[in-house]
Amino acid sequence: MISAPAVVTVSPGAVAHLVQQTGLPASPTVASSNAISVKATDAFGNAIPGTTVSFVATDGGGAVTPTTAATDGGGIASASYQLGNIVGTNRAVATAAGFTGSSVSFSANTVAGAATSAGPKPGTQGQSAPAGTTVANSPAVTVTDAYGNPLVGVNVTFSTASDGTGQLAVVPTKLCRCRSACDSLEA
Repeated sequence: MISAPAVVTVSPGAVAHLVQQTGLPASPTVASSNAISVKATDAFGNAIPGTTVSFVATDGGGAVTPTTAATDGGGIASASYQLGNIVGTNRAVATAAGFTGSSVSFSANTVAGAATSAGPKPGTQGQSAPAGTTVANSPAVTVTDAYGNPLVGVNVTFSTASDGTGQLAVVPTKLCRCRSACDSLEA
């Protein structure tokens, strides 16, 4: 009896599982870019290379690039998710070709970026009052990031104008803290 070695090729089955590999941070900054990825496996947990995965931003603006990616040898497809520029919920989903299960969701609540500007709260500028009295509306500012999102808890320094006009009726260089976005100030 003569025997010869047999060559058997085993290929993974159809996509049975699509799971998140890399997700979003807990509180990412608006307009930040974040890596996201999923892994495609068959019913036995074997990685499936070459599967087309589609990524799409669904809530909060932003964009995912590329919008489609093929899984690598480990069954992983990756993309970059540029979050929207407005504070709130951002969400993207991933689906795989031929996969009938639930899509994978990438979701996070974004926070405002660094303070880039401060401006007077409506109704608090252009006021005047006789010396020794106060203006009708307390001075207040709104501090925002580069996209106009208001920030809370930012230290703001107020002082009078250096030209002696007394344009701001607060103690010079008094450090105040905003109580809430677009609100008045507390010492």
